[in-house]
Amino acid sequence: MDLSQLANLGEAIGGFAVIGSVIFLAYELRASTKILKASKAAESSEQWASFNQITMQNTDVIGIVQKAFVEKRPLADFSMEESIRFDAYCRAVMQLAESEYFLYEAGIHPGDVYGNRITNLRSWMNLPAWNDWWNREKSVSMYSSDFINNLFPAGSILPEDSKSTS
Repeated sequence: MDLSQLANLGEAIGGFAVIGSVIFLAYELRASTKILKASKAAESSEQWASFNQITMQNTDVIGIVQKAFVEKRPLADFSMEESIRFDAYCRAVMQLAESEYFLYEAGIHPGDVYGNRITNLRSWMNLPAWNDWWNREKSVSMYSSDFINNLFPAGSILPEDSKSTS
């Protein structure tokens, strides 16, 4: 075997090595993406769990949740302190949901998990206290318009001022 044949063999082996490297990198990238998605979904669930644990350890918040979700009372029935706590509670929920939206839009968060949480959030907007809160909150405009448009897509029923009981 002469030098030119060895060079040709080296080029062929080098070409196969490059192809093998590209295949390996594609496999590693796919595995890393799966790990990232799983990690972000787990992190999101942990954030919701922490929020729920903290919420349920506070008896004042439990009373507010009782008024809003079980008794379905309007914000007008809340004391000033309860209304402030409810504002903070609702904002925290919306901010958690918005952070999930960004992960969902980036293709990182599982769509079914995000969809279930948004469905729940939409249903809460029909509760009198949530509806009253949202009618005040939406004027602050602290959430991304993309998130709000996803939460209330065109043609969906938005909580309206006319439903407000406060």
